Amino acid sequence: MKPSAERNRAEIVRERPHRPPSEHGRTAKPGADGFPFHESRERLFHAVRAHFGQEDRRRGVYAITGAGEFVPSSLENVRRGLARLLSQGVLRPDSIFLDAGSGDGRVVILVSLVFGLRAYGVEYDDLLWRRSVENIAVFRHLYRAGDTLPTVLCGDFCDEWTYARYGTTFRGFNVVFNYANDHHRLASKIAQDGAENVLFLYYGPCPFPESFPGLKPVMSLALGNDAPWAGPFLHAYRRTG
Repeated sequence: MKPSAERNRAEIVRERPHRPPSEHGRTAKPGADGFPFHESRERLFHAVRAHFGQEDRRRGVYAITGAGEFVPSSLENVRRGLARLLSQGVLRPDSIFLDAGSGDGRVVILVSLVFGLRAYGVEYDDLLWRRSVENIAVFRHLYRAGDTLPTVLCGDFCDEWTYARYGTTFRGFNVVFNYANDHHRLASKIAQDGAENVLFLYYGPCPFPESFPGLKPVMSLALGNDAPWAGPFLHAYRRTG
């Protein structure tokens, strides 16, 4: 039987977490070397990328989980896509962001630490959920006083009980991100129970937006650097009902 998130919470971090290295072997901490916080976003991204690069080398980038397969999103590509959506006004800086199938927590850390959005994740696999909470703890010292750290829920991202156990609802999120993980069932959940005008961000290998009942495509982005239509791709949808 899969352990519950509540029972495991006190057991998560048994060792002192290591600090995330920068690509030059130093911690990219806001205010270090005299640079102001608003100029530290690039350094924060380098710290996040360096940490998860180290994790990928240590653990590998593929795993079989209780819910299927785990292949992490590319931080560089997701960052590029979110920056473009923000610059074009499709994604608002006051959004409440949900990563449905959040794996080891890298996207919610990127979204909250580098972009400053309130970020949540839902991960079904208990081991990945534990790892994501440990990863968030590694970056705790890089958040400013008053900032909200990301929260990762353990459970099925289409089950309302997952959210109720943590005192929230699926409808409370106005941005839902997913990396090709049971996305048809998630799209149905968004169309039925999502917030009004919720933004669904589907990240994956397909260059053309899929059709989901109750959702309207609003933008598609090619995130590769090699050619104008080099993948992966980020497709943005709005709830129509």
